[in-house]
Amino acid sequence: MPWLYSACDHCGYCLSGNKNLCLSQQNSGYSFNGSYAEFCAAHADYVIKIPRRP
Repeated sequence: MPWLYSACDHCGYCLSGNKNLCLSQQNSGYSFNGSYAEFCAAHADYVIKIPRRP
């Protein structure tokens, strides 16, 4: 799980591509439960699928 769980997507930081600086961000394991669980829910905008190695 990434540290950045979500951001507002409309402030100046988010619009300039600096979501990690958003003042309204939610963080996994800090402001939102998660990070050390076996399974968890996440926003699709903040995760990627890692393909299996051939």
